[in-house]
Amino acid sequence: MNDNDIDTAKYLEDIRTIKELLLKTENQPVYENWAFYVWGILIIAAGIVHYFVETAYKLGTGELFLKIWLPVILAGGFTEIVSLIRNLEKNSLTIFSKTILRLYLSIIGQTTVFVSFILLIIKLNGVQYLPVIFLLITAGWFFILAQSAYTQLFYHAFAYIIIAFSFYILNVDHRVMVPVVSTII
Repeated sequence: MNDNDIDTAKYLEDIRTIKELLLKTENQPVYENWAFYVWGILIIAAGIVHYFVETAYKLGTGELFLKIWLPVILAGGFTEIVSLIRNLEKNSLTIFSKTILRLYLSIIGQTTVFVSFILLIIKLNGVQYLPVIFLLITAGWFFILAQSAYTQLFYHAFAYIIIAFSFYILNVDHRVMVPVVSTII
């Protein structure tokens, strides 16, 4: 075996090692698992509170969104940011790299669009369809997350779309949709 063959074998082994490291890093989740549990608890709690407050105080859906759901969205978003930063630190990745800054701006942009969309629906008196809209927007988020690390969310996103269209086509009552949607999301 000559020196060129040894060098080539060493380079090929180095390339295999680099490829394995890149694949391992690529398959790492973006968020820590606890962030999803916090989101689930927040949404279920908000759905229950929404149901009882709506029944007891006869508040409008717009007012319920501003007093219950908007704080849940902000708390969940904060949870995601904390989880993302902790995960980046744990994997020794830069917290403020260009790629991560684009992700932060994307999250801020998507949240702004989401909240603006909901406020517009409230203003246009389409509040009875808010649960359907939540399902569709969550499906959109899941499609995005499925592309990065959580491929199983791809199936959940399609299921949410089917449920949302079923609710819309069957004209399910808003009071039934809120607890159902808050439980399945």
